[in-house]
Amino acid sequence: MKRKGSILIASLLVFVVVFMGALYILHASTQHMNIAKNNGVSNQAFYSAEKKIYMTLFEDQYYKSQLLPSVNNYLRGNEPIKDVILNKEDLDNGDSISRVKASLEVRNNRQCINVIGESKVNNQSIKVS
Repeated sequence: MKRKGSILIASLLVFVVVFMGALYILHASTQHMNIAKNNGVSNQAFYSAEKKIYMTLFEDQYYKSQLLPSVNNYLRGNEPIKDVILNKEDLDNGDSISRVKASLEVRNNRQCINVIGESKVNNQSIKVS
């Protein structure tokens, strides 16, 4: 007669263990979904910054009208290299930075152009050079 309530206590313990396991699985899956979402946003920001560099170097409206004259003026000693300003319609959705920075660096006794594209998508910022 002393063991009448032991089944109730054992079933409550099993319930608590199963409930804690379910809470852990729910928490872990939520964390994994957040990681996947942030990874996607980070990739989008990276490719957006890379696209800006590509446009600066290979599209005439930016290369011939902004970057090349700025580098020529710098080499003539007139002024520093100016940032390339991209048109708003050329930016990806959600991106808020329209500038591409350019500078000259000396590497192996040569002047090399360093182009840095920066992108900010959904408060995730990344720089690519």
